[in-house]
Amino acid sequence: MGRTHTITERLDAGKKVLNTPQRHPLLVVKLLYFCYFMTFSIYVTYINVYFRSIGLTGLQIGLINTISPFLGMISSPLWGMFSDRLGNVRFLMMMAVSGAGLSILGFTTTQTYLAILFLAGAYSLFTSSIVPLLDSTTLLQLGTDREKYGLIRVWGTGGFIFAAWVFGSIFENSGLDVMFYWMAIILLIFFVMLLWLPGRQVTLRTPVISGLLQLIRHPSWFLFSASLLVMGIASSGLHIFLGILIKEIGGNDALVGKAFSLGALTEIPIMLSSVVLLRRFSPRSLLSLAYILYFIRLLLFGVISSTVWVLPLNLLHGVTFGLYWIASIAIANEIAPDSLRATVQGTLMAILSLSGVLGGLLSGWFFDIYGTASLFRIYSVFALVALLLLWFMREGLSEQPL
Repeated sequence: MGRTHTITERLDAGKKVLNTPQRHPLLVVKLLYFCYFMTFSIYVTYINVYFRSIGLTGLQIGLINTISPFLGMISSPLWGMFSDRLGNVRFLMMMAVSGAGLSILGFTTTQTYLAILFLAGAYSLFTSSIVPLLDSTTLLQLGTDREKYGLIRVWGTGGFIFAAWVFGSIFENSGLDVMFYWMAIILLIFFVMLLWLPGRQVTLRTPVISGLLQLIRHPSWFLFSASLLVMGIASSGLHIFLGILIKEIGGNDALVGKAFSLGALTEIPIMLSSVVLLRRFSPRSLLSLAYILYFIRLLLFGVISSTVWVLPLNLLHGVTFGLYWIASIAIANEIAPDSLRATVQGTLMAILSLSGVLGGLLSGWFFDIYGTASLFRIYSVFALVALLLLWFMREGLSEQPL
């Protein structure tokens, strides 16, 4: 009897250990954020400058930046649904990072437009899964401490800063062609680290399709999504053409890297203070502030003519993007059923990808017709429209779970 009791106690203790979020998975997730955003930093900072350097037009650059998020818009919810259905995040991310690595190496073999268009689309198709899967894994591991998400996500910011700062000088000396090899190496490291990421138990209690349809019909979610879409169009234009603007007003590749890394550096205080911010202010209030600052940032970039203003202006990036990100994740996570968190995060990424599709088309068109400065001034108006849509959204969305 005593022996039976001992075995039972051990089994119960084992269940508690399995059901309790552990530090080891969170450490792995932190490192995965760091590595992935290193590659993201290199790509988003320099890829359009590279496209311009090999002779692509503004419209061609815009189309490339359209097809990529279009595929991401389709694939992000699907990756999330696979995750919620299968529960094997590690396997899905291994598939994704393998495809991304092969796609990025393909850039080293060609400079023809159609091939680049295909490779950029393939890269987006695979990488669109990584952030939603990392986010849902992080929120699962945090359990009831989900407001600490920013403390984990800040490691991604660190990776972005490190890469933008370091590789700016490397590319200035060796040329932009080598960036694809560096990205492939970092993705290989990411793949190896995935071996230490545990799978998660499947907890599907709500049918994925019906739950997703219920989310889409939610009125406040519709307004929230519309505001993200409009702001995302402006934000994508900012990211696509900021490097080109810097080069047009006399900057070099090193300054492009410094601008992006300094902007990412300012995300850190926001991410580290996310717990306090989300406890003291509603996500909608934080998102409203982000939109107002986006308006100021876009407008000022549309009027500067000297590189002196580039770094000071990009100090606003941390507040704009940082608040935009943590508030969006908070709203999406709090209204999502537990069994559909990865699906909802994937849907959120799909909205942002759709904004990239539209932003790529509009940005390329605006660039060719009006020029870079006018593009930024036009997008400052988009930020005001996004703010108005957000104000129409009912207060307390995060308190109305589906």
